[in-house]
Amino acid sequence: MTAFAIVDKPLLAWHGDAALKADAVARMKAHRAAGTFIQGSYLERDPELARGYRGCFNGCLTAEVLAAEQGVSVADLYVGRTGWWKEAERLFGIPAELAEEIDRRFERLAMPEPADFAVTVTEAIQVGADLAGVLDAAAVPCDCYHLAPHTITTPESLIAALKAAPIPGAIR
Repeated sequence: MTAFAIVDKPLLAWHGDAALKADAVARMKAHRAAGTFIQGSYLERDPELARGYRGCFNGCLTAEVLAAEQGVSVADLYVGRTGWWKEAERLFGIPAELAEEIDRRFERLAMPEPADFAVTVTEAIQVGADLAGVLDAAAVPCDCYHLAPHTITTPESLIAALKAAPIPGAIR
């Protein structure tokens, strides 16, 4: 009888593929240049636009890849769609919990800051990084007068933690 060891391999950002990251960064920069980032919805149809839609961070990151994968238009893709954060994990190696937190930061910024944040945060995610500890690393103390002391993430702390995420096997 042969014994098999079950080894949990860490989820790695961009699945270790630099081309996947480059495509994502280019897509986010194109959305910023076109002014197609929105808040409050993952995707919104807009036939006046070349891409045919506007989106939030995760909507713009995942929609075109999902549509191509499924052989449909983005407009057909988004109707009733849920699970955007899990799709970011599956497609790009960004843990769902982290994708959700990035969306939260994106949604809380005043326009036009979310567009710059979306590009910056995408660029900050290093190819092959293990992002499992990013949320803990990004937590900063908050002494809000009306709440018990707790921690929060800020756009700056999140970006710094993403840049510092370990890359297994790499020497920094």
